[in-house]
Amino acid sequence: MKGFFKRMPLPAKLVLLGAIPLLFLMVVVLQYNAEKREKIAMLDGYRQRIRQAIDVNALIDALQNERRYSFMYALNGTQQNEMQQNRAPVDVAIQRLKDSIDTISKEFEAYTFLDNLAATRSRVNSREIKAEEVLQYYSNIIFRLNTMNAVAAGNVLYLEPIMKTVASQKVLSDIITYK
Repeated sequence: MKGFFKRMPLPAKLVLLGAIPLLFLMVVVLQYNAEKREKIAMLDGYRQRIRQAIDVNALIDALQNERRYSFMYALNGTQQNEMQQNRAPVDVAIQRLKDSIDTISKEFEAYTFLDNLAATRSRVNSREIKAEEVLQYYSNIIFRLNTMNAVAAGNVLYLEPIMKTVASQKVLSDIITYK
C-alpha cells in the first residue's frame, strides 16, 4: 500500500486527499437529511391526528347540542326549531370528519352508530321514540367517537412543548363528554 502511494503522481494524491473527506461529508449530509425527513413525517402524522381530534371534538360538541334538543322534543314536544337548527352543524362535522378519514377506519360510521342517525332523526321527528332511547342513542355515539379521539406521542423530546397542551385537550374533552 505504501508503494502504491509513492508511485502516484502529486495531482492524484491531492485529488484523493480532497475526495475522501468530500465523500464523508456527503454521507453525513445524506444521513442528516434522512433523519430530518423522518422527523418531519412523524410531526406531520401528529399534526394529522391532532386535526382529526379537533374534528372529532367538534362533532361531539354538535351531537351534544342535538342530543339536548332531540331529548326535549321527544320528552315533551318542545324546542323543535332548535332541534332542526342543530342538525346542520352535526352534518357538517360528520362530513369534515369523513374528509379527513385517512387515519381512521372507513367503517367509523357503523362503529359509532352514525349510520343510523337519519333513521333516529326520523323517529324523533315523528315522535316514535322515547326520550330515554334518544338519550341512550346519542350518548353511545358520543362515547364511541371519544374512543377514536386519542393523540399519544410517547416520550418524543422535541414534542415536549406541546404535549401538555395535547394532554390537557384530551382531559377537557373527557370532562365535557361525560359531564
